[in-house]
Amino acid sequence: MTINVFEISEAERNRVLAIEEGHFADLKAIQIAPGKLTKTIAALSNADGGEVYVGIDEDKKNQLKSWAGFATPEAANGHIQIFEKLFPLGDGYTYSFLKCGSSNGLVLKIEIQKSRNIKKASDDIVYVRRGAQSMPYTTADDLARLARN
Repeated sequence: MTINVFEISEAERNRVLAIEEGHFADLKAIQIAPGKLTKTIAALSNADGGEVYVGIDEDKKNQLKSWAGFATPEAANGHIQIFEKLFPLGDGYTYSFLKCGSSNGLVLKIEIQKSRNIKKASDDIVYVRRGAQSMPYTTADDLARLARN
């Protein structure tokens, strides 16, 4: 399977920038360590699914988001390699790049479906998305409850 590049309009770009981080969505800068990002992907997989956009900078002080993506698809190789190992493309995970002519770089969009199996992050811990955070599930009771769900 390939990872496609989709040209989007400025209106669509603005909709991405307006996404509120929460139970179903997260926005990350390209500087995030790929291993750290696996926590978010695993958490969404173990909860209800959702989307992650990598290439969105956020000025928390002024609450402004900006498009600051990867220069080329190859620049995202470090991220994609670890994601592919833990969350294979086409196995409930879809990866694509979004490009907007008036903005810098390519934003990696990761679409995540709820997994039938419990997924672990690269640190070998199970996480579940609750609100805008990824909560570790480490106790036997937590894991049993998650398996039932």
